[in-house]
Amino acid sequence: MEHTRHITVECSMDSIAQCDEVQRLKAIQEASRDGPI
Repeated sequence: MEHTRHITVECSMDSIAQCDEVQRLKAIQEASRDGPI
């Protein structure tokens, strides 16, 4: 939960849409770390 909260704090500085994009990119990066998409 703390990880999500940290992202939310970063989002408050940017627009919700931009925050959504960053969150999705981070998720993709973590997924690609485990293996190819």
